[in-house]
Amino acid sequence: MSIAEALQMDVAKAMKVAFERLESLEFITRDKCITNLNNYDIVEISILLCDDDFIQKLNKEWRDEDHATDVLSMSQHIPGLDIPILQLGDIVISVDTAQRQAEERGHTMLDETRILMVHGLLHLLGFDHELGKVAEEEMESEEEHILNTLEWKGKGLIKSAYSSIHDFDNSQNHVEASRDIDEMNLQEREVHPLKLRHVICDIDGIVDNEGNLHEESIQSLREAVSRGTNVILVTGKTRASAVRTFKLLNLEGEDHFISESSPGVFLQGSLVYGMHGREIYRANLSVDICNEAFLYSLKYNIPFVAYCEEQCLTLFEHPFVDLLHTLHHETKVKVVPSVEDLLGYSSIQVFLPLTLSSTNWYIINIKDSMPFYLTVYHIGSGIIL
Repeated sequence: MSIAEALQMDVAKAMKVAFERLESLEFITRDKCITNLNNYDIVEISILLCDDDFIQKLNKEWRDEDHATDVLSMSQHIPGLDIPILQLGDIVISVDTAQRQAEERGHTMLDETRILMVHGLLHLLGFDHELGKVAEEEMESEEEHILNTLEWKGKGLIKSAYSSIHDFDNSQNHVEASRDIDEMNLQEREVHPLKLRHVICDIDGIVDNEGNLHEESIQSLREAVSRGTNVILVTGKTRASAVRTFKLLNLEGEDHFISESSPGVFLQGSLVYGMHGREIYRANLSVDICNEAFLYSLKYNIPFVAYCEEQCLTLFEHPFVDLLHTLHHETKVKVVPSVEDLLGYSSIQVFLPLTLSSTNWYIINIKDSMPFYLTVYHIGSGIIL
């Protein structure tokens, strides 16, 4: 069995042990953004085995440190996102460095990659030994607990680092060595401040109702993108509409804020896409609700628009419907011949009844949720986002 195959099984074992401790113990320094672990149906984590050259490039890009390292952790978790999938993130391990450390520490390559995997996993779960002495002790304790529980060989990475420093200079006593490590950690934190992994924003923070750019926001987001931070869009629009809007503003594409492969929350949370544009959550309206709504639309000649993933559908043409495309930059609405044909589409996430109140146009946005609610948006001039 290869190391990669072994780690596929080992990471699940390590997560099980770690999760049990998170549920039963209270930690002082752990970032508690990941809670209620029993609420998730699926836990996703990826492990990449690479060489020193590759991890050095990542280390330079993500931490501004131009040297190879043994392990990097990159969180993909979005706090507060109510979905049944816990996306922990990525663990990157250099097999070159792992091999050298395994030889130095007197155990096998598999032993060392397990140690590095456990260290990376704990970082993804909110532990950070660089925050101070207490944080270091808590993370070290968890490393040792997981390794001992699973009867894996070797010390945890933190304890191994202390041992290496002690062996390097036996003339230094433990107090002096600890002081040196604390000073090095402090210097490292001063030179390399904590890096933001994600920035979450609505389109309103970037463009106003007249389509004018908020230059300060744009400049800040450009800086975030240049530093490797993920900009995650949250909007009531479809992804296609958001891409179209940003394309008109020359802000669309892989090196900008949104593309077809971007993560984001669309249609008021009814469609959520993760990294590489992969769908991770959707909430569809019930067929009964849609059927009643569109029968009502026909009876009273009120235009309703159904959002079916990236498509917009309606039963008849109407000037109000055209506004969604010309004013709001939504996908051009497609007219279908009957309610039965409309319901034949795979799923509908949102529908919009367009109606007139006094002298103002309104869009009533109906979304299937608990409890059921209506949100009313006033249509003004310019781009409504």
